[in-house]
Formats: sequence, structure tokens, C-alpha cells
Amino acid sequence: KDGSIVIHPSWRDDIKDFKSADDEDEADVDGNMKLELQSGHGTFIVGLIRRLCPDAEIHVDGVLSSYGFGDDTTIGEGIRRAVERTGPDGPDIVVMSLSAYTEDDEPPPLAKWIDKYLHRAVVVAAAGNYGSPRPMYPAALSNVVGVGALAPDGRAWFSNYGGWVDACAPGVEVVSTFFMDFDEEFEGMTRCYRGWAKWSGTSFAAPKVAAAIAQEMYLHGCSARAAW
Repeated sequence: KDGSIVIHPSWRDDIKDFKSADDEDEADVDGNMKLELQSGHGTFIVGLIRRLCPDAEIHVDGVLSSYGFGDDTTIGEGIRRAVERTGPDGPDIVVMSLSAYTEDDEPPPLAKWIDKYLHRAVVVAAAGNYGSPRPMYPAALSNVVGVGALAPDGRAWFSNYGGWVDACAPGVEVVSTFFMDFDEEFEGMTRCYRGWAKWSGTSFAAPKVAAAIAQEMYLHGCSARAAW
């Protein structure tokens, strides 16, 4: 979603260009002994990609806060930084586990950043978790692979859907890497995180599709677009 991660021991040596303070995943910014709304999101996503395509070279770039706040410009600047760091050709695949509606349901300013910097890449984005056919962006852009979530018996109840969704993957009670040492007070109980967590959402279906594309590239030596 935001690219921010905790360097997890299971993949400590595999993440490239982890340099920016903005890339460090923060658990409890306000000190209330509860995880922020999107804390651990990037860490969780990296774990999914590492599991499904262990040979992928992963780069991260923080673009949203631990509360999930940001805008088109902060995301666009993150895209620009990522392209500059990964060389003249830029990244092969970009995962954007983030989404938003627009007032007029028309493409947002972020579309111009994607057109400018990611015209070579396959961009994979989460379709959103509102159980609605209303298009969410950037997933609904024609040059982006929009990904919905599956439950064991079909579409996950929360997953957005519609003709603008291009692929689906399991997104209910997904298990992946998380904070290694954080205790959260939740509804009178203490939840202890020791490196792993369970989470549901289209945010976790999108990296599975991205990882499948990356694995196809690795196995067959093809481009990201050919793999997709």
C-alpha cells in the first residue's frame, strides 16, 4: 500500500534500496498502544511477494502515512523516486495496494504520473474493499491491472467488482510477515505480534497477482507484459 516496511528476519537481505526514513513502518505513532490503521501494511505485502516469487528483486518506497493518508502528488513522487532508483528502464512491476474514489468517477491526477513514469511497467493495484461496482483508482485505469479479492466460496464480500477489475486472488485471512515485537490492546485483550499476522483485503490479493507475474518472468525469461 504505502511501501513502508519493517525489515523482517525472513527476508532481511533481500530488500533493495531501503534508505529513506519514510520507508520505515511505524506501529504506534500516537502512543495509544494500538496499531495505526495501516501500520504493517507494506511489511505484510513484501512477505506475500517473497513467498510467491522468492527470486524477485523488491524495492520499497513509502508514499502514505501509517494512517493511510496521502494524495496523488505524494504517490506520484514515490513513483518518480522508484523509477530513478531502479535504473533507466524503471521497475518491471509496480504494486499499488491503495485506492480511492474520485468525485466524478473520472481518472485522478495520479493517472498522469503513471503514464509518464510507468509506461513500460505492469502496474497492479487493489480494487478496494467497499463491496461496490463503482470504479476505484488507480485500479480502474485502463493501463492498470485492477485486482479483486476471493473468499473460499467466490468473491470476498468486501471486494469491489465490475468490468474494470482484471484479476482476482485469495484475499481473506491471508497470513504474512508483520511486526516482530508489538503488543496491542484490543477490546480488553492483548494481541501479541511476533513477526506474523492475519489480514483480509484486496490489498493482499494485488501482490499475489504481481508475484505470479514476476514468477512467470523468472521461469520463462519474458517481459512483465508478456507474463501478464
